[in-house]
Amino acid sequence: MKRFVPHACQLLPVVFVMLTLGSLVSHAEWYFRGTPNGWDAAPMTPVDTTTYEIVQSFDGEDTNARFKIDRSGDWAESYPAADRVVDDHKTYRITFDTVSKSITTEEILPQDTWYFRGTPNAWNTAAMTYLGANLYEYIATFDGEESPARFLIDRYGDFSERYPAQDYPVDDYKTYRILFNQATKAITTEEIWLPDTWYFRGTPNAWNMAEMTRLSANTYEYIATFDGEESPARFLIDHTGDFSERYPAQTDVSVTDQRIYRITFNSDTKAITTEELGVIEPWYFRGTSNNWNTAQMTHLGQGYYEYIATFDGEESPARFLIDRYGDFSERYPVQDYPVQDHKTYRILFDILTKTITVSELGVSGGDFREETIYFVMTTRFYDGDPSNNMKCWDGGLNPSTDPAWRGDFKGLIEKLDYIKALGFSAIWITPVVKNASGYDYHGYHAIDHSKVDFRYESAGVSYQTLIDEVHARGMKLIQDIVLNHSCNYGEENLYPLFQRSETINFNETANSAVTIDDPMGVLPLNYASLAPNNQYGARIDAMKEDANDVNFIYHHEKSLQWEGYTVQTGQIAGDTVDLNTENPVTAQYLIDAYNQYIDMGVDAFRIDTVKHISRLTFNNTFVPAFKQRGGEDFFMFGEIASRYRQVWNSNIPAISTPFYTWAETVSYPWGTRTLNEASVYQHWQDNSTVDNEPMSNNHRLIGNDYHAPDYSLNSGMAVIDFPMHWNFQYAADAFGVAVGGDLWYNDATFNVTYVDSHDYAPDGAPENQRFAQPQDSWAENLSLMFTFRGIPCIYYGSEIEFQKGMPIDVGPNQPLSQTGRAYYGDHLQGSVSVSDFGQYSNTSGEMAVTLSHPLAQHIRRLNLIRRAVPALQKGQYSTDGISGGIAFKRRYTDAETDSFVLVAISGGATFSGIPNGTYVDAITGGVQNVVAGSLSASVSGKGNMKVYVLNGPGKIGEDGTYLKP
Repeated sequence: MKRFVPHACQLLPVVFVMLTLGSLVSHAEWYFRGTPNGWDAAPMTPVDTTTYEIVQSFDGEDTNARFKIDRSGDWAESYPAADRVVDDHKTYRITFDTVSKSITTEEILPQDTWYFRGTPNAWNTAAMTYLGANLYEYIATFDGEESPARFLIDRYGDFSERYPAQDYPVDDYKTYRILFNQATKAITTEEIWLPDTWYFRGTPNAWNMAEMTRLSANTYEYIATFDGEESPARFLIDHTGDFSERYPAQTDVSVTDQRIYRITFNSDTKAITTEELGVIEPWYFRGTSNNWNTAQMTHLGQGYYEYIATFDGEESPARFLIDRYGDFSERYPVQDYPVQDHKTYRILFDILTKTITVSELGVSGGDFREETIYFVMTTRFYDGDPSNNMKCWDGGLNPSTDPAWRGDFKGLIEKLDYIKALGFSAIWITPVVKNASGYDYHGYHAIDHSKVDFRYESAGVSYQTLIDEVHARGMKLIQDIVLNHSCNYGEENLYPLFQRSETINFNETANSAVTIDDPMGVLPLNYASLAPNNQYGARIDAMKEDANDVNFIYHHEKSLQWEGYTVQTGQIAGDTVDLNTENPVTAQYLIDAYNQYIDMGVDAFRIDTVKHISRLTFNNTFVPAFKQRGGEDFFMFGEIASRYRQVWNSNIPAISTPFYTWAETVSYPWGTRTLNEASVYQHWQDNSTVDNEPMSNNHRLIGNDYHAPDYSLNSGMAVIDFPMHWNFQYAADAFGVAVGGDLWYNDATFNVTYVDSHDYAPDGAPENQRFAQPQDSWAENLSLMFTFRGIPCIYYGSEIEFQKGMPIDVGPNQPLSQTGRAYYGDHLQGSVSVSDFGQYSNTSGEMAVTLSHPLAQHIRRLNLIRRAVPALQKGQYSTDGISGGIAFKRRYTDAETDSFVLVAISGGATFSGIPNGTYVDAITGGVQNVVAGSLSASVSGKGNMKVYVLNGPGKIGEDGTYLKP
């Protein structure tokens, strides 16, 4: 296990300055011109700031195969002076150095068959894998078959042409990735590690499994804090997780308690070493906020101590220090640590390095349209700590190797760089609060809204740790919250019936997980002896009968009409008992519970099951409360699961997506529970038809001009665009429902758009399977989502068509591995170095394969393009004056920016009546100078597009399967 180092970061709003781009954005300045392309200008691809390249095939187009490199495409400056001559009927990678003006050509040979032969396979022939660009690959494990370990590359399988002339020696007992260049005959070897896992088990983690961190092929490390959990303090190293192969074989390794150790294990020699890193003892916060008195800090584990301090003008300037003994004899830092006054901070102290990190709490803001969202079901994403894995008690079909509770915060932290490598800047995670049901791995069955579920956290890795790590990467965290319901075991604080155990018990049962805690005496005395079905009935009666729930914490409605008023008061599923959100006691509890997460630094809320709560309740209670706590820019978007191809769900506004984007225009009595209940019923009646619903042009350009939006009637809550989602079997249908229906939203540019999710795919795709349409349909949908109005959102794994065609969710009736909620971690093994959003290097393992998938690269480039063009993030749009299929224009203007763009997807389009000027295509770098207000875009290929930016920067990103000339 890595010793996790938390970061503190105040997340500042991201400001996009018009046409300011990163290193991947470059105007097409140098062009290839030669016999293969009839001497036309073909833009070369920038490799770095001084190098351009292109691949060209010469196939007898002229008598002599030759070419030049032309600077501007007008022959004013070209190299070399005489044409560069090459051999005909060959393909070359041509590289040009803009400083020295030197040109190099590398022949790319046609694919051939080459064989690996060596000691691992007794010198038999094993065909190598062709990677392209003359490269062949073979993975070989040398395991003492013959000494010395060695190999060669054989062309024909008969040793007549072999490389090198003498065998290539390697170290034995290792696995190598062997690369062979058929053009140069060069051989390179890279040691790789075969998959293997070793676990730490000891008194600090109650002898559960904690995966060790692999440092090399045979070296593993774990940082362990022994803090009096059991005496004496001791541990062992376990290979298989069942103690069948453990080291030492008999006696545990003993260590001194109240200490932090680095434990190192050699899997070859089985040697174990321990290095003491620190001592566990009290540390104290002292500062202006507490008049320099001693306040003991909280030990989080692994040598990290935490203190939350509010500085409120007690003394100027505001500052603090960390004191070891409480007498100032050993203090850090030497000079007081300054902070800003009238703010609250989380202060983290590392006793090993003596470093202090400070993060301001409750900081959010910025325009969320600048973000793109990656949606993760935390438990199914990546397992960073196997010791907190647990089965669900109704999850018997899931094997022990794939329990429902598998991924965790530690695993998500370890793969944040992967998400950033794809270019995403915001992460939406499923609910984190404490759950209780037979199948609660998804987080939507809360028993305590105010507390984080223990199965997500690890030693030294809390929810706060995750938030800080997200912010340290310049990213934002969206927490999924549920206001509509609790589980059917009550709510531990609001309506206590049961207490949910917080002990890791891999094979827990319902009886071991929940114990009766019934202070109101509303459960029958013989509850424990009842059959399970009768126990469920007793719990529902306790929560929904007037005689039991005398304070009406829950709605007591027994029926449910999906298109009637009881859709907002009835129980939508057996594990989701409907909270009475019109009750001020219930509403205030939920507000207080979720305000805590805003204080921790959560940047936005995705709100579940919004359709089942009245808009009036949101506008009068939840939205203003969360805005007050998080700031006016605190972003919220709700799920109104209309599952309808038109904007208006059965022509009933109150259960339709646009309805929730509007503030109230009629004043309803509000205060007591009974008054509120009467008002929401009347509110339903008053919004039973679409005849009087408001309209807006906040999304729409006026001609070619951006105009200031009118938010006087904006509710403050955005929405998931269910009409687009439901139509995304075909991008043209999704585009059509948006263009025709956006006037019903207060501002559709804030809509969150996705193709599929953890619940549904588009209608007809089919809706109950992870998106099963062809890959080019995915690409076309993505091209629309990332350039059209709204905030794009991708569900984990869509970047590789993960679980394509599998049923999305069938509850406990099928192993999760056979559904759309399968474990994704196998595709994330490995690492990546990230320099910025969508910019990375040094990929390894399966992650390298995942990131190279055509859709992953498509998404990455779309993210780069969207980040570079403000109009694609926040612009209004129009289709006026445009002939073509999926085509539109967008513009965004503020005091610093004027960004205008034309987009055509999967087919050509003509844009008339547009501003004159120079338009540069972000896909190809092609330039069109408009002088008569008209531009024609030619697009070939489904999912391909042209993105003409007025005064644009040039080509953005690299050509791929779908975005290309």
